[in-house]
Amino acid sequence: MDEVPAGERLGDRLTVKTRAYDVLRAAATAAIVAGGGRASGLGSPAQRPAREGLFPVVRGRTADLRSARLRALRG
Repeated sequence: MDEVPAGERLGDRLTVKTRAYDVLRAAATAAIVAGGGRASGLGSPAQRPAREGLFPVVRGRTADLRSARLRALRG
């Protein structure tokens, strides 16, 4: 996708970003689950990747991206 001009293949770009966010969310969830409740504490190494993994989900950059995320979550 890097070699595609910015205004082209927007649907494909949204699909790739949505899938990447799904991987980030799954990895963040796995880190917290593997560490138990303590993993979400500020002293845990798992808490930072968990927050970083959730940030793009919470802070969708465009309305199109947020809509694509919501569609993906609905299945």
